[in-house]
Amino acid sequence: MSTTPIQSAGSLQDLARVILQNFDANRDGQLGVDEFASLLSRLAAGTTGALASSAPAATTPVLPLAAPERIRAPISGYSEAKLANPDHRTPKYLFGRTAMWSDLSTIRDKASAEQFLRDLLPDLRAAGLDVKDVKGDKILVTYQGRDGWVDVIRGANSGNPALQWLPVS
Repeated sequence: MSTTPIQSAGSLQDLARVILQNFDANRDGQLGVDEFASLLSRLAAGTTGALASSAPAATTPVLPLAAPERIRAPISGYSEAKLANPDHRTPKYLFGRTAMWSDLSTIRDKASAEQFLRDLLPDLRAAGLDVKDVKGDKILVTYQGRDGWVDVIRGANSGNPALQWLPVS
């Protein structure tokens, strides 16, 4: 776990600035739902004493980081509220929540999309998604009560792939 010392936590504005610098993954100047959830997850994971009071401390407090190098993959057709809600456990959102922090840069065509998805299989299964097969940019899952193929990578051949959930008829 990497950490960053808070130089001066004398004001809440300084602390807010440090939090924003460390958790604003897309650098838009705001904490979105997922970024805020990342902050809360890090705090809930046992970060006691990490946030300093306004009184000067004898030692410099430390704020654990939520992997600032992680960049969220492009993802289309998903509700941010449902992505942020771990109780929303449809196959679509199990996939989206698991894959959204993946690096899509290795996807250049359908063969590399298939390898990407095969590498992601253990994480998808650990999240509770029963993936029965992978072919190109599609996965075979039980969806809406029956097995069906779902195209989960948009633009696999474009050089600019994104995650999606598009059931194939």
